[in-house]
Amino acid sequence: MKQISYRARIGIVVGLILILAVGGVALLLEANQQLNRAERLWKQQGIDSYRISVSNSSNWVMRTFDLTVRNGEIVSLSHTCKSGLADFGICNSDPTYTDYSVPGLFEYVRTVLSDTEIDNRWKRITYDPTYGYPTSIVINDPQILDEESALTVLSFEVLDAPADS
Repeated sequence: MKQISYRARIGIVVGLILILAVGGVALLLEANQQLNRAERLWKQQGIDSYRISVSNSSNWVMRTFDLTVRNGEIVSLSHTCKSGLADFGICNSDPTYTDYSVPGLFEYVRTVLSDTEIDNRWKRITYDPTYGYPTSIVINDPQILDEESALTVLSFEVLDAPADS
């Protein structure tokens, strides 16, 4: 059997690295295109009054946020929090409720996609086909123990604009 030269082995390794890099760039480009299409769909709807319930869960905490938005402003909010495997005081911290509004969810998707520490293969993002808002943002890198996290829209309801008085 013929041995492969050192140069050939280096060429193969460089070629594999390039294939993986191009594949990663392609995944990121597709994910950004999906984000842009979904956000464009959301904005075309012109929805500024809605009710949304969002779950933010990991092995460490399970939080549920219920928001009512009228004319783009949060007018009602509540949340529940349960500690997971260990209590790190997360339930005692004050949440930023705007993170769980539809614009906040889109911003979170941008943050997730720009995070280069986790390969895009381990990021799963889905969007509502009717309204375009993100319905699920799941991160699960198998190389990191107990880091899985999921942000999931549990319910969404468009509200009628209040009648002018």
